[in-house]
Amino acid sequence: MEDPVERQLEGIDQIEVDPAAGVTAASGLRAILASDPDVVALGALVDDETTPEAVFGALDTLVLTTLVAPTASAGVRRLTELGGDSALVSGTLTGVVAQQIVRKTCLTCRETYYASVDELFELDLPEEESGTRLLGRGRGCDECGDSGYQGDTRLVEVLALTEVRALIAAGSSAAEVEHAAGAAGMRTFREQGIGLCLEGVITTTELRAVVNRPRRRWQS
Repeated sequence: MEDPVERQLEGIDQIEVDPAAGVTAASGLRAILASDPDVVALGALVDDETTPEAVFGALDTLVLTTLVAPTASAGVRRLTELGGDSALVSGTLTGVVAQQIVRKTCLTCRETYYASVDELFELDLPEEESGTRLLGRGRGCDECGDSGYQGDTRLVEVLALTEVRALIAAGSSAAEVEHAAGAAGMRTFREQGIGLCLEGVITTTELRAVVNRPRRRWQS
């Protein structure tokens, strides 16, 4: 079910949301679930009428959908904010995959430089590395239109529910869910971004733009 259907897919029944004809996302989803489908794919969850239907329907049907949230852990929280019952979300959600697109440093004009003190803070590197830690940035050239960037890559968080179901059922915050997921092995956007910075693939400016983490000083 989409709003609108962007491309016809062979072997798949597709429904277009059409409020003028009385077909809303929620009513369309109820009709689909009543037909006992194997899999339902929704374009997106954006309201508190459709979300509870999708969560309840996932009790016995595989429901695939998208939603807007800054991280995978925040996506879980977003489901409850849109009306999904915490206990049902905990019991039906299989996993959340989130992605951030980041610009890659132009390889043609990339240069190395010593990281600033502020950059060391952002990358969780010790102060002792000041004057020794090299990072990469683009100077700007014809190949990249003087932007210093060319092409892109993705940061991807994969949140499996195995270790965090109890937290979700208890209505825990996104930060608490992320902490538990990280302890269980999930790599966050920030951790992946730091790795790419240290490899010279992206800049600290780009990391800051997608992770949006305020700078801090080392604790004494």
